[in-house]
This record gives sequence, structure tokens and C-alpha cells, in this order.
Amino acid sequence: MSLKCGIVGLPNVGKSMFFNVLTKLNVPSKNFPFCTISPNIGISIVEDERIENILKIIKAKNVVKTFIKFVDIAGLVKNSYLGDGLGNKFLSHIKNVDSILHVVRFFKKKEIIHVNNKIDPIYDVNLVNIELVLSDYSECKKYIKYYEKKKNEKNIDTNNYFLEILNILKICLKKLKKNINIRDIKFNNKQKNILKIFNFITNKPVLYIANIDIKDFIYLKIKNKILFEIKKFPYKIFPICINFYNLKFSEINIKYNILLDFFLKDINNIIYFTYNLLNLQTFFTVGIKEIRSWTIKKGSTAIEAANIIHTDFKKGFIRAEVISYKDFILYKGTKLARKHGKYRLESKNYILSDGDIVNFLFNV
Repeated sequence: MSLKCGIVGLPNVGKSMFFNVLTKLNVPSKNFPFCTISPNIGISIVEDERIENILKIIKAKNVVKTFIKFVDIAGLVKNSYLGDGLGNKFLSHIKNVDSILHVVRFFKKKEIIHVNNKIDPIYDVNLVNIELVLSDYSECKKYIKYYEKKKNEKNIDTNNYFLEILNILKICLKKLKKNINIRDIKFNNKQKNILKIFNFITNKPVLYIANIDIKDFIYLKIKNKILFEIKKFPYKIFPICINFYNLKFSEINIKYNILLDFFLKDINNIIYFTYNLLNLQTFFTVGIKEIRSWTIKKGSTAIEAANIIHTDFKKGFIRAEVISYKDFILYKGTKLARKHGKYRLESKNYILSDGDIVNFLFNV
């Protein structure tokens, strides 16, 4: 399963640097707007201590961990939805991701250009959000115009379906006009599934990343008295000092060194939060040759999981042998787990739980 998380924000807020930290790549990160034009794509391994615990029981020759794709998208500016600053191109890149990490500038270095010549995180976030809302508003109007024509078709069943779509789109348009994100509108599951067709930007889940100066970060983490702005920030936000990861170990003095482990954990936490933001979970396949973690959407069935491994697994699906991670560790493998009735045979409609260890039986 290949799901992507887009990194967005204004120009010069640290997006490309953040992308480099997450993916261990080295894309350009310059002190001028629109350094990034075409989106950069990289992957981050999802570290999972459960694999290490499984390895203690099954000494596999190989280990393969699951990952997330991150996309570094160029900075948005005011009137991007009208095409300003290559806005239409950049907005289309955001439409093609599954979730969003919105980097917000909190650091106050004068030598780093700010497109609005002032450091105001809440203003910056609202500026970007308004552009995304206006983009969806424009798209929503086009869809409504299209389905107004389609609802007059002769097929009654299709006509009713189009009326339902129109109703949902008109609710979205009304809320967008009030600057309300589509993700914040209460829809039932059926309506949410219909909305997926349109891939609206403001319907994607978002995590905000506060990019803070190294000195402020120390003050925040040790004395816990700074960043009053974060406390009044109206969104869920994760504070981090992105520039710290560009320091060479020789530059990390005693004052910074005490935060090194903490910062490394922060990156893993962001990757983990992103994983959850995408509504993902993990299952494992375990054997002497290989232990592997796989990514699936929460609520996926056994046959959907089988298809992720190989289409032949889905075509010839017989059943799935399943043991929970906790039982596998408790009974130190499948032999004792089977003896205690913890090794189950499940059908194709079985809903996988996070951490399930699965062996698929199939015949093609």
C-alpha cells in the first residue's frame, strides 16, 4: 500500500529541511521562495519495537519494515487558488496526497526571508488554510454545475444517486463559504465515502509542525516556560526544531547534546503520528526466511491484506492463520499458542487487528 503525506506551508518555513530529516535525503533547501518547484518524494521507515521482540523468538535471516511516502510540496502564497506563485500547480500536488503535515514558522531569524515580512504563526496558518478552502470552494462549484446537469438523466436510480451527491456538495459549499474545512463537517459513513470521489484538500487529515529556533526549543523542553504562542494556537501542533538535525555532531555542545535522544524520538513520533493520521495499522508475516511488517487501512479484511502481499494470494485465498502479537510473544511462537487455542483460522471477511501475525493459505 502506497500512501503519501504532503509537507506544506508558506515558502521559507523549513519544509524541504523537514523533508530531508524525515527521509534522510538531501534535496535543496535555500533561503528564497520557491526553491522547490517539482515535488520531491522520499520514504520514512516506520520503526516498530514489536519486530525486535518477534526477532528474539524467530531468528529470521531478513527483516523488512513498512514505510510512509513523504512529498515535499513548494510553498503556497496568497491567491495560490488563482494561480499566483505557480499556485494551481502546487495545489494539484496537495490534492494527490492522502494527509498533510503543515509546517509553521515560529523561529525569528532575520536572515531567513519571510514572504510577509513578519513572524505570525496563526496568521500564516490561516493564510494557507484560506487558500486551500478557496481552492475547494472553486472545485465544489464546478462539481455542482456538472451534477445539476447529470441529475436530469432518464435513469431513475442514477438520478437519485446524483441528487445525493448534489446534496453533499451543497452542504460542503455552504460550509466552505464560511471558511469551514470539509473534514470538520459531520457526515455519515456513506456520505464520507461519496466525498472521497472528489479528493477535496480540506477533507484530508492535518498535523501542524511548529518549527522553532534551537534556543527556544531548549527553553521549551527544559524550563517549560516558552512558546506561549503554541498554547494559544487553535490547532493540534507538534513543536520541533528542524534546524537541529542539520548540526554536525561536532557542533552539538553539552547544552544541545542532552536533547539529542529526545529529538531523535521526536522524529519517530512524527512518523508514528503520520501513520495514525492516515488511519493505518500494521500486520506481520513471520518465518525463518523473513519477518515483514505490512501496512493496511484500519478495518481491512483478510482478503484485502492478502492482496497487498500478492494478487495470487487474493485469487487463490483459502483461509488465513492468525495469531495476535501479544499471544505470539506470550507463548513464544506459534507452537504453544496453537496448543492454548490462540492460533485461529479465519475467513476472507475477517477484520485484521493491529499487530496480527498472519499466514495466508492459498491455491492458484
